[in-house]
Amino acid sequence: MTFTRKSIVALIGAGLLSLGIAFSNHVEAKTLTVLVDVSKSNPYLTNEAMSKAMTLQVIDALSTLSQGDEVIVQTVGSLHASQNLENLRLVIKRHNRQSVSKALAKYLLTLPKQVEAQGSTNLIAWFGRHAPNCEAGSIVIVLSDAIEASEYVDSASLLSGKQALPEPHQYVALKGCTVRFIGLGAGRSDKEAHTLRQAWQRYIELAGAEFKAVLL
Repeated sequence: MTFTRKSIVALIGAGLLSLGIAFSNHVEAKTLTVLVDVSKSNPYLTNEAMSKAMTLQVIDALSTLSQGDEVIVQTVGSLHASQNLENLRLVIKRHNRQSVSKALAKYLLTLPKQVEAQGSTNLIAWFGRHAPNCEAGSIVIVLSDAIEASEYVDSASLLSGKQALPEPHQYVALKGCTVRFIGLGAGRSDKEAHTLRQAWQRYIELAGAEFKAVLL
């Protein structure tokens, strides 16, 4: 039997509801937003060891959440790809943390086989279009090699240091959040990874958020 991405979401959702996890639009609780870069350059899609390592980092982050906090998983890549409009939402309840952990791990580990790799990476556009509840001290985890490839910057120029990321505009609502890149620079030289780290640290801190990076 073949499972599509939508069927996996539906099955996970149904199973979680039976275990007491509800879908919620509650905005007061802290949110753990997991952005999964599904562009062609991200080793998460093609390297099983890399996807496992990234998934473990996300599961570890669940320990920072309390009852009522929410987990949102969303893909990011090409700007207008319809599959990036879908997301998985889970809410931490009193006795379901282990169930959330297992469901989240299953979703992230099977996702590479469910999505079609996209041709660009629009992280800057995502940050400008979404407000991840930062006033509650929320966390944004970005599973990505962090190579922005969009209308804002040429990926080769970014990697070489010849072009910088633009400064965050007025609609980037990250103040109060922690933004953690996992896999930044994966598959690139150490020099390129260092260049990417500096570029994103500058961008995230200018936006008023705390920057962290895990290089795998």
